[in-house]
Amino acid sequence: MLHNPFQMDSIPYPVIIIDHSGKIIQVNKEAIAFAGMKESVLLNATVHKFFHSNKLLEADCPLCNYIKYQKAPAFYDTYYEDKKIWHKVSFSPVILDNGKDGFLQMGVDIAEPISVMRKRVEHDKSIRSLLRKIPVIYYRVDQHEMIQEMVGAALSKLDLNVDVQTGVPATDIFHDLTGKYEMIMRHGQYFFESQHATSQGKLWLMHYIFRTSGNNELAGFALDVTSMKRAQRAMLKLSIDKRNLARRMLQVQEDVRHEIARELHDEIGQSLTAVRVIASAMSGATNVTTDFYQQSATSISDVADKMYDSAHELMYRLHPVVLDTLGLEAAIQSCIHASGLHHTDVDIKLDIAGEVETMDQLVQLTIYRIVQESLTNIAKYAKASKVQIKMQRKKILNESAASSDFFELEISDNGIGFSEDKKQNKHGMGIFGLHERVEALGGVINISSRDGAGVSLFVRINLKIAEID
Repeated sequence: MLHNPFQMDSIPYPVIIIDHSGKIIQVNKEAIAFAGMKESVLLNATVHKFFHSNKLLEADCPLCNYIKYQKAPAFYDTYYEDKKIWHKVSFSPVILDNGKDGFLQMGVDIAEPISVMRKRVEHDKSIRSLLRKIPVIYYRVDQHEMIQEMVGAALSKLDLNVDVQTGVPATDIFHDLTGKYEMIMRHGQYFFESQHATSQGKLWLMHYIFRTSGNNELAGFALDVTSMKRAQRAMLKLSIDKRNLARRMLQVQEDVRHEIARELHDEIGQSLTAVRVIASAMSGATNVTTDFYQQSATSISDVADKMYDSAHELMYRLHPVVLDTLGLEAAIQSCIHASGLHHTDVDIKLDIAGEVETMDQLVQLTIYRIVQESLTNIAKYAKASKVQIKMQRKKILNESAASSDFFELEISDNGIGFSEDKKQNKHGMGIFGLHERVEALGGVINISSRDGAGVSLFVRINLKIAEID
C-alpha cells in the first residue's frame, strides 16, 4: 500500500496500485466505481479480473504482459466490451510499503475519440459538433502530408487557429511526424507525446494518435494528458519520498542501537565490572574486619545506584514512562527539567489549555517528542534567554452542529535563529523528522526563523483525523 491515499482519490481517473504478480494492493474511488465492486473484494485480487479487457485471457493480455516483462510501450488503448468504453491505460513504477517495486495503473477514458474515429467523423457533422465540446483535437492529413482538417475544443489550449492551420504541412505543427509518413502508412499507426507552450506561458502535454484512414490519408486525435502526467509525477515523487524516509528510518534505528550499545558498555558494563572487582576482593580477603565488609557493601550500593540511574535514563530516552503514568503535562514538565535549560538561567514558560490529557496516546507521544527535540536544539544551538511553550486543545461547534477538534502547539525562543539553508540539521530527529511525525497524523507544521531573530515552531493537528484507527 502507498502512503497518503487521499492523494490518489484526488485523481479523476481509475488508479490501481499493483505488485509484480499483478495483485491489487490499493485502489482509488474512481477505480472502485469503475469496477462496481467493494474495495474489500478488489484488494488482493488479480488486476486482470477487474481492470483489464474481459475479452482476453490473462496470458494474451498486453497489460499483463507489460506487468510481467516491463517492455515498452507503457501506454495501451484498451476496450472494455462489457462497459462499451475505451481507456488509455498507462503504467508507472512505484515503491510499495514493503520496499518492493510495484506499478501504478491509470486509465483515462478515451471512449469518445475512439468511437468518433471508428465512425469516420470527417463525414459526420453531428460528431464534429461534439468534438468542438470535448477536450481533444481531431485532425486529418492527406497523402501530400498537408493538414486538411482540425477540429476540437483542445485547439484553444494550443493557440491553434483552424483557418490558419488548414492546408499547411502537418510537420509544421506536428514536428515528430517529420519523415514518419511512409512508416505510418506501412504499420498503420503512430503514437507520440509533445509539450506545447502557449503565448500565455501555459504548458500542455498532448498524446497524439495517428492512424491510416484510407485514400493514403492519416487521421487521429490529440488527447490532453497534462493532468495525468502531473498525477504520475506526483505519485513518483511520493514514491521517492517514501524511499528516502525508509532510508532515514533505518539510519535512525542504527543510531539508536549504537547509542544503547555505548551506554551499556560505558555505564552499566563498567558498573558491573566494579561490582565484580569488589566481590573478588571480598572473597579473597583474610582477617577482614566488620568495617571492611561495611565499606564493600556501601561501594556495591553506590555502584547499584549508578546502574539504576543509567538504566532509568536509557529507558526514559527510549520511551517516556511518565507520559503513560502521569500524563502529558507532567511529561512536558519532566522534559523541560531533563533539558537542563533551567541550569543556564533560561526563562521557560509553559501554558497548557484544554483537555490535552484525553487525546490519543500517539498524538500525545508526538507532541512530547516535538517538545523534546525542540528543547534539545534550543539547548545546543539557540543561545536563548527566553522560551515560550503554548499548547491548547480547541473544540468548536459550528453552525451546522458539526464539531471541530484541534490541537495547536507553539514553541518560540529569542535565540540566534538560523538561515533557510541551515534549516535541516543532522542532530536527533531533525526538522525532517518533525515534519514526518506531524504529517503522519494529518497535521501541518511550520518552522520559521532568520539569523538573529529566534525560531518559531507551530503545529496544528485535526484530532478527528489523527485519532482515526
